[in-house]
Amino acid sequence: MLRPGRDAHGGPERAVTVLRSALFNAAFFGFTALAGLACLPLLPVLDRGGVLHMVSWWAGRVLALLRLLAGIRVRVLGEELPAARGSGNHRGQASIRLRYHRLARRAPAGRRLCAEA
Repeated sequence: MLRPGRDAHGGPERAVTVLRSALFNAAFFGFTALAGLACLPLLPVLDRGGVLHMVSWWAGRVLALLRLLAGIRVRVLGEELPAARGSGNHRGQASIRLRYHRLARRAPAGRRLCAEA
């Protein structure tokens, strides 16, 4: 737990980082809840491509929030798609979705990003 004036990296910078992180978390969860409620009625009528488009739209907005509120930019380099099995080193579901969003925009039309298990 942080005590006022007693953090490892020196005062004001740490406080700003904590504030920006809290703002991003509030915006992320609020936006995700609203987007989920707005998109839920569309799920029965959309095909797989439409659902993937919704997920891609959501991930793009989350990346914009990350850039705007936390000052973090995400850049994907290279053109190779990952191996079909596993998702590599990730830290949770959000990293998988964000990575999938980036790859889905670069994948050729009709090409599957993952193999059926």
